[in-house]
Amino acid sequence: MRAAEPLSLLGGAALCWLAVACQSPRPGPPRATDRYEGCEDPAGRAALAAARAAIARGAVGEALPDLRRAIEACPDNVRSHLLYLDTALEVGGAAQIEMEQFYAGRDDGVSPVWPYAQARLAADHETRQLRLQEAVRRDRTFYWGYLSLGRMWHSIGNTENAAARLRDALSARPDCPEARLALGQVLSELGRYEEAEVEYGNYVRARPTDREVLREYVRLLIYQLARLDQASPLVQRMVDQDPEDIEALMNLAAIHWKAGKPHDARDVYRQVLQIDPNSAAAVLNLANLYYEPLARDDKQAAWTRARRAYRYYLRLGRTDTVFDVWDQQFAVPDRLARIESELGPDEAAPPRLGEF
Repeated sequence: MRAAEPLSLLGGAALCWLAVACQSPRPGPPRATDRYEGCEDPAGRAALAAARAAIARGAVGEALPDLRRAIEACPDNVRSHLLYLDTALEVGGAAQIEMEQFYAGRDDGVSPVWPYAQARLAADHETRQLRLQEAVRRDRTFYWGYLSLGRMWHSIGNTENAAARLRDALSARPDCPEARLALGQVLSELGRYEEAEVEYGNYVRARPTDREVLREYVRLLIYQLARLDQASPLVQRMVDQDPEDIEALMNLAAIHWKAGKPHDARDVYRQVLQIDPNSAAAVLNLANLYYEPLARDDKQAAWTRARRAYRYYLRLGRTDTVFDVWDQQFAVPDRLARIESELGPDEAAPPRLGEF
């Protein structure tokens, strides 16, 4: 947001009025119609359906003629343009050149869709910004343009500007799931987790099968907001759909741990290690469970298992992140020294999974 200009020379009444005005949110774009979503032409709808069917069966190149027919029949249907752009870029070669020539030579000077498509092909941020600004100048309700501007600002680290443009997109089209997701991601980066959760939640309800975004949402709920009751059914559904989804299982174990159920967390970490015996995170978390919460029941037995797990973890030698380096070189050796000072030296052979 821009800072207000100095107002020291204005009278008190004017100051009061301007203070109220400055606190009011900037009005967003007016509400869009369905102009950029639908296709009234039956032939256009049939061509788009045929293209999607070709892509689904792996015949990507076969989709291109149908996508061109869909665009010719319904030139304002943005999703047809996006599919054509992405498909031609994936095919490459002559198909990409033909697509680029198509957009370079097509602009009626009225529809925002043409500069929007050209912006997606721009080689630099300056050109992309200019084309997108032209798109929203032609139609202030063109939410696709605001969405792309928001993504562009986000990509270069200007999160505040990105958030403003994404809110513009939602002002014009409140049910645009792509804008909801993009805004949620920006707000999360800004540390505004409560607001981010609202946007992620809206997106997930609109696109419940998007598993990758569901992962982001679950991490937000568990690790930033500690909303375990809200995250638990989502994670359990992911595990039910794929019992070998290690990330989902790790999140389920984290929920149990944070909810004060260390034995349940232990069982899930063991399940992870049955799938991947080299999961350093599962081994370390399991060792930490034995070292602290599970040690309240029987410290000697728990620390015996913790020592075996810590030794197993050190043998893995994982240093994928700075945290791994810290654990490998400092935290775990320190805990092993404390265990040895209480239990004596570990005379056993190298540790095996079944020992912890």
